Amino acid sequence: MKQKSLRDNYILNILYQILAMIVPFITIPYVARVLKVEQMGIYNYVFSVANIFINFIVNGTEQYGLREIAYRPNEKKENTKLLIELTLGKLILFLILTIPYIIISFLYNYEYRYIYIIHIVLLFSYAIDISWFYKGQEEFKKIVTRNITIKLLSVICIFLFVKSSKDFYRYAILMVGSTLIGNITLFLGISVYTTKIKIKEIKISKIKEHINPCIIFFIPILASNIYAYLDKILLGIFSIEMEVAYYSQAEKIVKMVLGVITALEVVLLPRISYYVKNKEYKIMSTYLYKTLQFIFFIGIPLIFGMIFISPYFIPLFLGTEYNKCILNVKILSFLILIIGIASITGGSVMIPIGKQKKYNLIIIGGSILNGILNIFFIPYFKSYGASVATICAESFITISILISLKKYLNIFTILKENYQYLIASIFMFLILKSLSRVFYSDIESLFFIITIGGISYFSLLLLIKDSMTLDILSFIKTKIIKSI
Repeated sequence: MKQKSLRDNYILNILYQILAMIVPFITIPYVARVLKVEQMGIYNYVFSVANIFINFIVNGTEQYGLREIAYRPNEKKENTKLLIELTLGKLILFLILTIPYIIISFLYNYEYRYIYIIHIVLLFSYAIDISWFYKGQEEFKKIVTRNITIKLLSVICIFLFVKSSKDFYRYAILMVGSTLIGNITLFLGISVYTTKIKIKEIKISKIKEHINPCIIFFIPILASNIYAYLDKILLGIFSIEMEVAYYSQAEKIVKMVLGVITALEVVLLPRISYYVKNKEYKIMSTYLYKTLQFIFFIGIPLIFGMIFISPYFIPLFLGTEYNKCILNVKILSFLILIIGIASITGGSVMIPIGKQKKYNLIIIGGSILNGILNIFFIPYFKSYGASVATICAESFITISILISLKKYLNIFTILKENYQYLIASIFMFLILKSLSRVFYSDIESLFFIITIGGISYFSLLLLIKDSMTLDILSFIKTKIIKSI
């Protein structure tokens, strides 16, 4: 296997994540002002319900298919058959599950029926999604190019066609339509990695053979996604649409930032699978320690930065009617490090090394804990309760994963090698706090906060000669010299 550069693949994913962060900075303030808070609550509620059905349609095929492709990247015929079989399986599930989805929309949420119907397109989009095939081949350039193009087109369409609260349905169509178009475009370049297969070679029995391994992958995905959307559903049940909007918007902001870290998971999984297949465990551990160092290097200052900047950022970004998001953002900002660690050590490592069942139990345990805490917290604390429940559940998952991987990763070694990032982040926060009187909710203040925060953080790391900081500077210097 001719391996692609992990660094290049990560940079490609980072470029997309940066765009994914910038785009909401443009669209969310606009949409939050054009559409009503209640409408955004309804959209997020229905989107959450639709995603539960999407999980049953996808049912672990992405992780299973990605792993199988990573094991045998050059076997075109077998990979083509796998692609067809898994896609057919998802389409069959789509046809079956659309029936109960429609029944639920008309029986329990009749007033939201049109939004439910629009989201059927989203269900179909995921049924034909083949991005996992490219990920298994480590062909991230095609996926990132597709994502960037569709993302930019969707932004243009929002500004062209969503002008007032009357365009609520049009907004929903644009959101689900962009996903459908993006997934269709991936079929255009698939012939390079596939070969012609006779129809008689595709058998129902082969599709059935994929069910058990897909279910093994599906269990943790279902559990984690149910509790990811359960909080919004419970907020809709125990509270009002506005509380769903407060929580959802805060979560979106934090997960925009989190994307910079979770981009590593997509790149790392096929590579870890390859090393496990070839029993190269020492190389795998080296990658993991270095990756975790990077997560601490980026994650901790982002947490402190989010906590400080949210009171200035939210009124400017969403409007003063969303001020309740400020505390939600502060609470949820800890997910940047918590989920960042779990995303690298969880599915990327536990699945390839054969600890799938243990991983499943950890995710299920976290889901149950999240559900119980939401039921207790939401009636009393509304969206704040949902935020606290999420932090508790994700912390349980991350700690459990690290304990399960003690053979490959030492928790005390991880903390010992990365404590300096906490010190530098506290130093950065104190510098910003001392200047807080001169900051306001405007673009200039946000620019100065980010600039001063970045300078103070990296200055201290340079002063103590942090290895990660020196490596990054060396890499940048090398690139500059080569470009001259």
